[in-house]
Amino acid sequence: MFSKIKLFDRHTANKNSSHYYLSVVISLSSVETAVWEMITEAGGGYNIVGHSRKDLTDPDQIERLVTESIDEAGKDAGVDFEDAVFGLPNSWIDKEEILPSHEHLVDKLCKDLEIEPIAFVPIDSAVSYFLASKLGGPITANLVEVGYNKVSVSVINSGTVKYSQDLKKTTDIPQAVFDLFNNSKSENLPARFIIFGASSQDELAEIENEFNNFNWLQKTGDYAAFLHIPKVTAVTDFSLAEAVAMSTASDFAAQDEFQHASQNVEKSSDEEIIDASPLPDEPQVVTPFPEEEPEENSFGFVQGEDIAELNEVPVEKKPTVKEITAEPESSFPQPGAFSSPNNHALTNLPPTRKLKGKPRVSFNIFAPLLALKPIKRHKTVFYSVLISFALIGLAVIYLVIPTAEINIKVKTQDFDQRFVVTATTDATSASVDTRTIPAKAVSIEDSGNERTVASGAKTVGERAKGVVTVYNKTDSLRTVPKGSVMTTGGLSFALDNDVVVASQSAGVEGSTYGKADGNVTASAFGTDSNIAAEKELKFSNFDINILSARSKNAFSGGSSRQITVFSEDDAKRVKSQLSAKLLDSAVAKIQQENPSTQILKTAITTKIISEKYDAAVGDEATSVGYDQKASFSSLVYSTDDINNISYDLILKSVPQGYSVRREDIKINPVVKNSTAGKLEIELNLSTKVFATVDTNEIASKIKGKSAGAVGDYIRSFPNVASFEFNLIPPLPDFIKTAPANTKQIKINVLPE
Repeated sequence: MFSKIKLFDRHTANKNSSHYYLSVVISLSSVETAVWEMITEAGGGYNIVGHSRKDLTDPDQIERLVTESIDEAGKDAGVDFEDAVFGLPNSWIDKEEILPSHEHLVDKLCKDLEIEPIAFVPIDSAVSYFLASKLGGPITANLVEVGYNKVSVSVINSGTVKYSQDLKKTTDIPQAVFDLFNNSKSENLPARFIIFGASSQDELAEIENEFNNFNWLQKTGDYAAFLHIPKVTAVTDFSLAEAVAMSTASDFAAQDEFQHASQNVEKSSDEEIIDASPLPDEPQVVTPFPEEEPEENSFGFVQGEDIAELNEVPVEKKPTVKEITAEPESSFPQPGAFSSPNNHALTNLPPTRKLKGKPRVSFNIFAPLLALKPIKRHKTVFYSVLISFALIGLAVIYLVIPTAEINIKVKTQDFDQRFVVTATTDATSASVDTRTIPAKAVSIEDSGNERTVASGAKTVGERAKGVVTVYNKTDSLRTVPKGSVMTTGGLSFALDNDVVVASQSAGVEGSTYGKADGNVTASAFGTDSNIAAEKELKFSNFDINILSARSKNAFSGGSSRQITVFSEDDAKRVKSQLSAKLLDSAVAKIQQENPSTQILKTAITTKIISEKYDAAVGDEATSVGYDQKASFSSLVYSTDDINNISYDLILKSVPQGYSVRREDIKINPVVKNSTAGKLEIELNLSTKVFATVDTNEIASKIKGKSAGAVGDYIRSFPNVASFEFNLIPPLPDFIKTAPANTKQIKINVLPE
């Protein structure tokens, strides 16, 4: 457990005479937070003292972005806070509850950041109320929130969310929205779109332009989603966190208003109430909006008639100095009208939902009745009786028709097994006893072309040439054959033809070597072989005391350069690439021709029918093409057969008293052996097993029991990790009881 430490206690708190709240909004496009306080002076409202917004592009980063955003908003505010209100996408909410798949994230954020969750509100409801407060009345429009990978569409009618749906974000958002309306055959759609969110104002402007250019009047048969071209408006200058703050502040203000009104109603006797001013027979009402045509920029607001009908406000009458009898305080909080900057009373306040730790702030349908000013006692009694009968009727309904759904999560254990099955063309049906499944032989031909960049290197050029004098140091005639190699300084040269050299001769001053000239050519390309005259050379296959040579003149003509050629490695690479592509193509075609089957790539036999390269290995080239035609043959088997036999084999191996779910089994097939008409497959199976639970026994034990007793009984099982007890319709925990009829109890057992 974390120690109880206030967030941002390192900041200077010079405003903590007020109570501050935190709005945390997780939308499709951003994470946004705001620190705010209630304004208790005349007019009421709220005041934002700290704000931060982070773009959201990866759901895995939500925790980090919320932490950073709260830290920045806290630094900006410089105050202490703890109570938090969350603004969440509608897709996270079902039946006024956060879905379990998202609730754990909210719980973790609150625990890690040590904030107290008091309520949550759907984003589209908060936005609708925020826009209404700014423009003077409830909106009627289609709200479109653009996220990084999703688009949320909400249909708002007179400030009430009638419909909400998330769509995958595509390159054509207007078409996706139109298809949604068209497929659902939605009627009476508002002829207005309000777009918000997106990663930038440029993207929002581009989407607004796409909506304006889209043909909304197109029909599908006799159905038309729109009868008039809808008006499109992109909203950029507002904060989602502020919208949540406004709706929450209005909700709190509504509750405070009811409490204040209740306190002003005092007890009295049966005497007639005396007032300083005459009380009219019927309460006077103030119409919040004048009856006038909607303006062009009104965002689809309906002013006048609808608002007047919905928002009649009784004129307050001050009580006399005598005590008057107070009506019993209702258990339902009082709804109130938020005082917006234009002083219009707002309707359709988005109700905040309950989160763990604090009571829900909601609305009371009887509040207008209880908020009336001093009336005669017989009216008070009448309304009290009426409310009592209504509450009794609701209680009877709750006790007679509830159904319970209990989700029990049990602890699991990893369970791995390995089996060998044979897919064979001889089988007609799958058999778990013989571990065989039917197979079908298939074959296909395919061809293609692939090019690769040549990467080989080769030196080309001219060889140096010159004339050498060969010296014979023996007493006999010597013939030096063509091709004889002589070297000097690491360079080698070869004779271009046979050279006949006379023997040495004796003279007065001594012996004179026999000599003869011959043409030579360098063995390698390059200028290095252009040697100077009078350079001594040594024969590779003759002793220097027998034959030697010397360059008669300077050699010339030697040159060299590097070129790119098609190499052996290039040939192997391009063949491998094309073979792999053709194999993938063959698998896809076989799968397409044989739906609901599986084919193992490693079981396919490939035979090359023909192949051809554009160039030969060693040829100078920058790129080379390769053509191949091949045939592919294999066995395929039914996906259902392999899944069913895997499940049956696992079931036979699971220890007694344990269960396994088919959808939890993971299958990894590996080819062991392949012959004509047979394929041996090793199935590597992994799953999770859990203790078997007798749901009928549990239902019989908990019927008619209180929520606490149900919890105690289920938790008594050692393998139970957690459980949920949901009653429909819902009841408070202190009277929440399992139905007496076991047929009205549904128990789901799920692995942890």
